[in-house]
Amino acid sequence: MKFKSKKLIGFVASLALFASLALPAVAAADPSDEHVPTFSLENGNLDGWDYIVNAVDSSKTYFTLSSEKAFGGSNYSLKGVDPSSTDAVALHSPLVEIIPGESYKGSAQMWNPQDGRASLIIRYFDADKKLVGSDQLVAHQQTKGSWVYTEVDGKVAPPTAKYIAIAASVSQLWTTSGTYYDDFKLYGNFPEAPAAGVYSFSGEDFVNVDKTYELTLKASNNADLYSIIADVEYDRNYLEFVKAEGAGAFSDAILTVDSETPGQVSVVATLKGAEGVSEDTDLITFSFMPTVTGSANITLLDTTITAKVSGDTTGKTFSPESNVVHTVLIIESNFDVNKDGEVNLIDLTSVAYYVGTDATTETSKYDINNDGKIDIVDVGVIANIILNQ
Repeated sequence: MKFKSKKLIGFVASLALFASLALPAVAAADPSDEHVPTFSLENGNLDGWDYIVNAVDSSKTYFTLSSEKAFGGSNYSLKGVDPSSTDAVALHSPLVEIIPGESYKGSAQMWNPQDGRASLIIRYFDADKKLVGSDQLVAHQQTKGSWVYTEVDGKVAPPTAKYIAIAASVSQLWTTSGTYYDDFKLYGNFPEAPAAGVYSFSGEDFVNVDKTYELTLKASNNADLYSIIADVEYDRNYLEFVKAEGAGAFSDAILTVDSETPGQVSVVATLKGAEGVSEDTDLITFSFMPTVTGSANITLLDTTITAKVSGDTTGKTFSPESNVVHTVLIIESNFDVNKDGEVNLIDLTSVAYYVGTDATTETSKYDINNDGKIDIVDVGVIANIILNQ
């Protein structure tokens, strides 16, 4: 099944040409520039951090976010505690994609107490996020009582490496009542971040067969996202395409739609002006009309293309790594099972009473999704309707 993305690229190219004539050119990034990912602790959590060495006694030997000390006016640091010379612990940063064969290094500010010594480590991971390469990429810090810039040499990334992480560590040889880490950084040549990092759909899981269904395409972890050609496939046996509209930061985007082929729709959307979008945002809201009951898939295909604001000078485009699928259950409008004019707790209770049984002539009205059995799915439909009234 082929989409018309190649034909539609001309539309984006013409818009990019218009932008380049009307606005100052945006310079392409120098590929030799050193990219420095940082790992801020200022959001007050350690999301994405994980242990590569778990302590035997984690109640005494551990890492935690701390406000007791911080470097350079920040509010938080990473605190490591290890009172035992026979225990060890190591916590690594979120993984960052790298280029195999390139050289990398890392740094952090470290503060040791009088009784403390600790280390800074670099580790590599493969595509399955398993450790690869040397475990000797380490810098030890023994200076006490002050913040000290500490740097660790990651040398050359192994050929099987896909990610790098910087880690705080206290080995079995050392102890500390509280070593603090802050201002973590990685240095080297990193792959360019895609215009749109993660795609997802936002929409209800259930819809009446006679009600328009809206599904919004979203993008997160964006980097100067400026335009998109979204290729979407939908189940034409259950759905008819109605329209597509810009959403979120793309509410005022220039937009064109190709829906000539049943079961397929391609939407071209581009911003105007000299700025892209780097925050999480809605992109496009698709509207469909359910035609029959059943389960229908709506899929964003990996042929989808995005470009950054600098696309007119770099010529670079980006695509998702895989398809993104959303499933919607299309059901009859039989939520008001006791026919009192309302969908409420009485209807929920009535359906729940028959959970675990097959639908009969007498109990078929409690089989909300008409699949021949009364189960938790039917209860979930009623609960969802109640919560969203």
